[in-house]
Amino acid sequence: MIVHEIKLKGKHLLRISRDTVNGITFGQLRLWVQDPQTNQLTSTPKGFGFDLDSVDELIQGLIILKCFQESEIFSS
Repeated sequence: MIVHEIKLKGKHLLRISRDTVNGITFGQLRLWVQDPQTNQLTSTPKGFGFDLDSVDELIQGLIILKCFQESEIFSS
């Protein structure tokens, strides 16, 4: 199930999904690219899966990264 998509530069898309394979449910971040001939999105090997129990820690890390970005903007 696709949870969220983030449009990146060019024809790239970062897709956040919840997937189940062989009875195991996990989260996945995967880079997708638009095929110039068919206009269809195809997944690339760039990405990773993670245990859903790790979502809070991933969010915490992203919030910290956002704080660094904001502190650099205000210190410029």
